Amino acid sequence: MKNTQHEKLLEKMESDVRSFFLNNEYKKSKKELWELFTAFVYFRGEIDTGKEISDMLSFFEQLVGFLLTLNRINNRIIKLNQKP
Repeated sequence: MKNTQHEKLLEKMESDVRSFFLNNEYKKSKKELWELFTAFVYFRGEIDTGKEISDMLSFFEQLVGFLLTLNRINNRIIKLNQKP
């Protein structure tokens, strides 16, 4: 990949991350993910096995970790853009 293509890709990713966190605060997003998970367990609890619920909890934890990583990247982008 040429350097300019790489730079364009990074700029697009930066823009997407910034846009997400401008519209969705980290703590609010984490809370909404938890609400989705608990709704899943509540409405599917009688149907799904313990393994399926355990898998969903693992998936939830990975999503929260990914969201945290994106939030850290976003904060770093903000700091870099503030430097003269």
